[in-house]
Amino acid sequence: MIQNTVSTKTKLLIFALLVIIFKSISLAGAYRQISDISYDPRVLGTNLSKDISTGFLPDYPVLTDDTPTFASRQYTLFDVDSGIYLVNQDAITPVPLASTTKIMTTILAIEELDLDSVHTVNKESSFQIGSSVLLRPEERITVKSLLYAALLNSGNDSAYCLAHELGLHYSNNPSINYEDAIALTVSKMNEKAQQLGLQTLYFTDPSGLETSNVGSAHDMAMLASYAMNNDTFSTISGTAETTIYSTDGLVQHQLKNSNRLISDWHYPGALGVKTGFTPDAGHNLIAALNFNGHTLIAVVFNTFSDTKPASAEVARDILDYAKRSIEYH
Repeated sequence: MIQNTVSTKTKLLIFALLVIIFKSISLAGAYRQISDISYDPRVLGTNLSKDISTGFLPDYPVLTDDTPTFASRQYTLFDVDSGIYLVNQDAITPVPLASTTKIMTTILAIEELDLDSVHTVNKESSFQIGSSVLLRPEERITVKSLLYAALLNSGNDSAYCLAHELGLHYSNNPSINYEDAIALTVSKMNEKAQQLGLQTLYFTDPSGLETSNVGSAHDMAMLASYAMNNDTFSTISGTAETTIYSTDGLVQHQLKNSNRLISDWHYPGALGVKTGFTPDAGHNLIAALNFNGHTLIAVVFNTFSDTKPASAEVARDILDYAKRSIEYH
């Protein structure tokens, strides 16, 4: 009888322990769902590292409405402060990035170069095909002006100028071959992606013309959040239009942001960041939004429609849905 009583108590104790363990595992799993995605303060544009160190988590976003489908092959909606992806469609598959590549090119230039330094435009840079601001060979122009040209008008010539200047900087060799300078910068772009833990990102040129520039919607949302945490980047990418000049004032380039949420539609709360298009990549847009003090990033890759405003229309639809559906707890 005593043996049976002890056995029963033991069984009850084991059962209680199993319940505790199960609940602990469940809570840990729920926490990892938030934390494993992006609790790397090098990536997130927030005070998340401070929140963690003090034992507090940021407000948790909850969708109150069913999520519709949006007219794009890949997309995501990322809540920067919590590090949570709220809406997803094929968002972890690496796909061609087109000119959203320039986010990496420009953030490296901002972090590494003196923005007031003057770059002399190389002939190879000025002859880049695709989108251009018509930089002239031997034109002298500041790095800051090149950043505006690359982020607003998506100038491939400007992106290559920045990559050339970065190559000169990284090599510390003013005589480095042009192609070698570009290749060195591209290697640094890939190195930066690895440092940030963005495993799907891979770059082969600084402008995004090559289809071998690839990355997932998730990783590009993370890269955009990292870049938008930089005041210079966020200010430039959120500029609707401006004019830049050569240092002698003789050449001017009028710029208008290709992100229609910023330049044409003045979408409430829109912050940036970058458009992209190639025939293989389709129409792309990464768009940041300030929503009730929270930062959201919508990534739209390869829209179903082939019209020029297609990516802005899909991004707007995602952000409209976010505004009416997200509650923070």
